[in-house]
Amino acid sequence: MNTWVLINAVVIALSCSLAGAFLVLRHRAMLTDAISHAVLPGLVIAFLISGSRNTAAMLIGAFAFGFICIFLVEFFRRYVRITDDASIGITFTSLFAIGIILVSRYTDRIDLDQECVLHGEITYSALKRMALPGTNWHVPQTFVSGMAMLFIVSLLIAIGYRGLKITSFNPDYATSIGVSVTLWHYISGGIASMVTIVSFEAVGAILVIALMVIPAATAWLISKRLPAMLLNTTILSVTGSVFGYWVAIWLNVSIAGSIAFLLGIQLMVVILVKVVARRLPLQRATK
Repeated sequence: MNTWVLINAVVIALSCSLAGAFLVLRHRAMLTDAISHAVLPGLVIAFLISGSRNTAAMLIGAFAFGFICIFLVEFFRRYVRITDDASIGITFTSLFAIGIILVSRYTDRIDLDQECVLHGEITYSALKRMALPGTNWHVPQTFVSGMAMLFIVSLLIAIGYRGLKITSFNPDYATSIGVSVTLWHYISGGIASMVTIVSFEAVGAILVIALMVIPAATAWLISKRLPAMLLNTTILSVTGSVFGYWVAIWLNVSIAGSIAFLLGIQLMVVILVKVVARRLPLQRATK
């Protein structure tokens, strides 16, 4: 068992679940999937300009197209009057197609393909290490970037809690009191974009989407207030990651797949409990 792999999974789970909670509340859960595909042309262009797979260049290219994706989704929704799901589908397929064309066009110059770009492997997240400043302690780079990302996400949510809350639950009321719904859409989308881009190379696009959507959706079913939802989201994401990792080691299967499966099991258990809880009073009333 590699302890660093488990720690990386937990740290990324915390960041993804917190960012995903507001996407679920805004009915934009699949924006994560859109971003993870839409950044492909940014990665290719960054490689062509820099001539290497330098992490900083790749992140800049990915962030640029992540925000282009968010902007286009909001543009189609607000000005073209296309529904959220359609605008997300149009945007990410178009940008992803551009990335595929660039990869195929420059395939002789680029040691890069869409499978490598979009699907990381959490098992390898502990291999590339760096020394902490002023110490001889070497830790995985993904842990450092993950902790920085978790701090930024937590700080942004703490600072913008009121704006995120009011625009998520009651956008019409927010507009009536002068709160910019569009601005907070961009902020919540920006948080999701940052988390997605920093995380998916390390743990894989599928696991990032699962961590951002499933715990938040599960917590939404059992929470009545936003603070409780955020707390339940983090608990569910961490427990799903820990038990999913142990199951993967026990069965010798994919860690990302196992974690995503355990998150799904948590959701199904909550749904079954709620269904049973609703039926029991009805059965008692008919007796």
